[in-house]
Amino acid sequence: MKRKDEIKQILDKNELIEQKLNMLLIQINAVQVSAEQHQVELVDRLQCLQQAVRQAERKKGVDNAENT
Repeated sequence: MKRKDEIKQILDKNELIEQKLNMLLIQINAVQVSAEQHQVELVDRLQCLQQAVRQAERKKGVDNAENT
């Protein structure tokens, strides 16, 4: 009977460990999704900045042409 109780305790501990691991996996996935969203936002901002730089360079070129 003692052996059976030991096995049950081990199985119970294993179940708790599995539950904790599943919770950690869910948290890791949430962090990954959040990081991907931030990456998309940063790429969008970078593209906007690149477009603004190109527009400023074109305007500078036009201004220089008008001043010569």
